[in-house]
Amino acid sequence: MSYYIYVTRKDDPLDETGPEITRAEWEAIVAADPDLTLADPPNKKAGDPTVYAMWADYYADGGEIWFELDWGNICINLHGWAIGEKIDPAILFKLRRFAAKTGGQIISELDERF
Repeated sequence: MSYYIYVTRKDDPLDETGPEITRAEWEAIVAADPDLTLADPPNKKAGDPTVYAMWADYYADGGEIWFELDWGNICINLHGWAIGEKIDPAILFKLRRFAAKTGGQIISELDERF
């Protein structure tokens, strides 16, 4: 199971209209964060316009987590998380920083607000 959480300027992150977070803004946020690196995941398909950032040291064992800019939103797909499960405070902290830098809000796929 997976669970999507968005940082967005829109009332509904799935709305194709409304104010977007730009690629330039996302790249500046990633460049200013020493934990993040712009990179493409191994499973990225050709022609996919999504701009990914990897948090390589998220887990102590060297795991990684991916944030993405897609449709004008920053989002994260929490693979293996149950809907309604408590979000890791470190992830929520990052999302709050993104929201503060973009003037956005944090909304889950179930319209939960953080």
